[in-house]
Amino acid sequence: MKSYLSLVGALVLMLLTLLFATQRYILSSYYALEASQNERIVMALLQGVHAQTDFVKKTLKDYAEWDDTFAFIETKSSAYVHANFRENSHTLEGLDVCALVFLDLERTLVLPVFSSRLSSPKAAVREMLAGSQEFSKGFLLLEEEVYFYDEHPINNSEGSAVSNGWLLALGKLDIPALLSQNPELINIGLLPSFETKGVPQRYSMVGRGIDVMTHWQPNGVENFIILGRHSTGEAYGLHTVHSREMLAQGKQALYLFLLVASSMAAMIFLLIFFRQKEVQREKIKLKEIVALRTQALQNTTQELEQVVKKLEQIAYVDELTGVQTRRSFFETIHPLLSQAAKEEKTVCVALIDLDDFKLINDTYGHAAGDVVLQHFCDACREFLDERMLFARIGGEEFVISFYDMSLKKAEKICLQIQHYVGETPVSIDARTHVSYTFSLGIADNSVSRTIDHILREADERLYSAKSLGKNIIRSRN
Repeated sequence: MKSYLSLVGALVLMLLTLLFATQRYILSSYYALEASQNERIVMALLQGVHAQTDFVKKTLKDYAEWDDTFAFIETKSSAYVHANFRENSHTLEGLDVCALVFLDLERTLVLPVFSSRLSSPKAAVREMLAGSQEFSKGFLLLEEEVYFYDEHPINNSEGSAVSNGWLLALGKLDIPALLSQNPELINIGLLPSFETKGVPQRYSMVGRGIDVMTHWQPNGVENFIILGRHSTGEAYGLHTVHSREMLAQGKQALYLFLLVASSMAAMIFLLIFFRQKEVQREKIKLKEIVALRTQALQNTTQELEQVVKKLEQIAYVDELTGVQTRRSFFETIHPLLSQAAKEEKTVCVALIDLDDFKLINDTYGHAAGDVVLQHFCDACREFLDERMLFARIGGEEFVISFYDMSLKKAEKICLQIQHYVGETPVSIDARTHVSYTFSLGIADNSVSRTIDHILREADERLYSAKSLGKNIIRSRN
């Protein structure tokens, strides 16, 4: 009985909570959806504005990067004007452009060309050129009409010459077209002047920042799209209106939801009551399964760690000689060279190749060749310390780097290794002793800063050492 009363009390409490939550949060979600819808409508409108400005911008780019325009700025030829903008040619009307203004590099007016649809050409040029000592783009309000303008440097079609002037283009904003492209809007109008209160929302429109003020009315949403400001501080721009049908539909859906949710809640609570004991049993079983799988996972993890350690050993340590591998060397030398560049330290790199190593393999066998490689690495270790990287990067090819050591000192260590190797034959067995030599090219980071360039320089010197008779060390010194 106690359990039953608890269940009924919980059900009533849940229904009251559901009623409160739907009123507080679901309706607020509809407000958020309305805000999102408004933002989408504004973005669609701004995209329409951008489409109109982009069309004029493409025309501007075509003229600014035309070889004839580039030549005209240089020569001021009347033939260019006659061919393109003579009287009654209606060139700009065909391009849907209101004005083209040609300027030289000092931004001095060279040629203004106007469409017959522009009623105040002088005022338009004055507004576009007002205080413009750098790149110019924006909107203008002229005689209750909104215009937009953009600017492009004049250059030849290949872009190979230095710009010799500037070209400005002026287009007219087609407000009826914007309304037809956005059927959700009830109206779009031009506001020549209005005051802005509050913080506007900033929208980005391909290089232009557009501020929008939104006013929420009971039956509709007003957006004030700020395209510019007068000297008095008042703004001018577009005024749009669309309805708030979403909120009304949301309230209807909310009441239906409350009815359905109440019925569903009663059924759910009954199911919960009968499922509680079954869930408890399942939880016990689940804990046992988790414990078993956790133990299995720990065992697998330990095995994987051992495999990873073995793979790292193979990847970074040469199995035959015990020195670094090619991969290990290159992963270490790159940050070492960067550090040396910052600290202005010298890094020398010696590239070593054992002479006639193939002949040793062919004469004494590959096992003997392996002994020679091990002997050479042991010999090098006698003269190298922890500051020096030593790696096998090929079959019989090795590399040594000397950090914070001059080329002369590094060369001296290489000579010591050469003398040691020359005086210490390799014992293959009791009756077989093999002598071998190596050739070496050494370079530093005084000219080349990357390991690829340093190794290329060292390789050229190694090749020179081989061609001069082998058993030779070649460096810049």
